[in-house]
Amino acid sequence: MIKTTIVGYGKTQTKLMEHYMDRLEKYLPLYYPNISWQFLDVRLKEGTSKKYNENLKSKVLVYNPNIVFVELSLEELNTNNATFVSLDTYENELDNLMNEIKSSNNRTGLNGCMPIPILITPIPMKESKEDRGCSNSRISQYTYRAKTVSAKHDCPIIDLFNIMRKQPQYEEQFINEEGTALNEKGVDLLYDIVFIELTRLINYQGVLKDRFIS
Repeated sequence: MIKTTIVGYGKTQTKLMEHYMDRLEKYLPLYYPNISWQFLDVRLKEGTSKKYNENLKSKVLVYNPNIVFVELSLEELNTNNATFVSLDTYENELDNLMNEIKSSNNRTGLNGCMPIPILITPIPMKESKEDRGCSNSRISQYTYRAKTVSAKHDCPIIDLFNIMRKQPQYEEQFINEEGTALNEKGVDLLYDIVFIELTRLINYQGVLKDRFIS
């Protein structure tokens, strides 16, 4: 059987409910039973692009992934945080991250042995929680830079920020008053988007397509 490894790479979250990676592990093998799927959820205490770069080889690429979901957080977008970075620094860090992932040889034979990175943008804030440190206007600017990087590398991006903002009563998709984590409804939305994105990357049998091969 063909083995396909999918990694979710992001900030540590309180395990209050099923994550989208949990659902992929549960349902993807049912849709594509001829593939040997491996799902890994890699979490860092500090969810910044700098830390993602620093830990990429030892915590992600060591597993020879075929697909890496990079979950971007609000942590480095807030000027009140010591981890805050400028737009240019943010874009450069993401650019380096994409380069490192794509230059890794996973030796699987799929997609020319090149992993496919998929960015997931930060979620929006509750409007009542916006302040000078961070706001949806600021998140929008950083989301644009993330989309610029994904276009440069011809990599998929899940624009969760704008997708959620278009949802009626999107603030009902948060599990806490601070609006920093998704509830079950929010996870449903993210899982559906992730699953659709995956179906674009694999053929009807579940085999990863040659995305970057000309």
